[in-house]
Amino acid sequence: MTVSVAYLVAVFVLVGCLVESYVFDTSPDNCRGVVSENAKCGPNHQFHRCPVGECCSKNGKCGSGDKFCLDHPICPIQKKFVTTIDNCRGSKTKDGFCGPDFGFKQCGFGHCCSQDGKCMPSGSFLCTEPACPTVTLKREVESKFTDFGASLFNHPTGFKHCSGVLSTERSDEDQPLCGPAHRFMRCPYQQCCNQHGKCSTSDEHCHEKKQICPRQPYTGEAEYVDGKFKADDKFKNGMQKCRGIQRPDRTCGPLNAFGSCKVGECCDKHGRCAIGEACSAKAAPLCPVQPKPVPSPENCSGVKTTRERKCGPHYNFMHCEEGECCSFDGVCGSTKEHCNDHSFCPKQGKTAPSGPKWIYY
Repeated sequence: MTVSVAYLVAVFVLVGCLVESYVFDTSPDNCRGVVSENAKCGPNHQFHRCPVGECCSKNGKCGSGDKFCLDHPICPIQKKFVTTIDNCRGSKTKDGFCGPDFGFKQCGFGHCCSQDGKCMPSGSFLCTEPACPTVTLKREVESKFTDFGASLFNHPTGFKHCSGVLSTERSDEDQPLCGPAHRFMRCPYQQCCNQHGKCSTSDEHCHEKKQICPRQPYTGEAEYVDGKFKADDKFKNGMQKCRGIQRPDRTCGPLNAFGSCKVGECCDKHGRCAIGEACSAKAAPLCPVQPKPVPSPENCSGVKTTRERKCGPHYNFMHCEEGECCSFDGVCGSTKEHCNDHSFCPKQGKTAPSGPKWIYY
């Protein structure tokens, strides 16, 4: 039986496409960059986001309608920024760009900051629903003082009541707790601390008059408490590209939230966890083979774990209950799956380590 060359080529291409493709979890964090100028979006395109009202399809293209937004989109429909001066709480812009996409820079007198991060004169139609309102003379004077005040605390003005560690406690409704009543803990990315001291994502709770702290901005860096990650001698600087937690879709590396792989696996050049030839130097993996950690109390030097039972370097260095270990997956427990030579932390003793100091970036 003969098989045509064209048929073999078609099969080869199809298999290649299946191997190369994978599905991202739908998340606004996948489109945390600036607005795309070429309709390409998501982790594979510098995390560019789509214009307001469009989503980022599974193929990394901006669009609207069922075709783009119902079939496993990379990012949900892009919402507009709520108009607030907190979106421009940074220093005065020098290049005409402003808002959350450009270091929260603020515009000069008589200008607003548009949804796409450009300073526009107050009469422009882009100032009807801007990211930041037009700068008034009063605001111009106040900014000189708020800039000075912000520098004293090393964090943006408006966040002084949420200047502590990432929230490690939850309410009865399973919401992270925050603000002055809860040790000044802050909320996760894109959540505000509402007037009840609970983290929220809704526009209703994140209104300027109903919040203790505005939505937490993306820092651009991994946020860890002060602690030392212990690993064996094979741990190299290259692993910094895979410093995050393991992802359910088995993707990894800088384009996939810095996801890590299992012990013995590398992050191949396509951003997937792999073994074998894909991990060789010739194959140029994004991260080398994941080493096993050295079980150490320093990997669990933070506050006590929450009801979610998470622990270790990827979870604010939280420690477990007495007699429990912190597994390589960052989960507390006392079974062999938790207490082995791959554990981040050995069995927790009676005396808990002292609380860590939060590092600002």
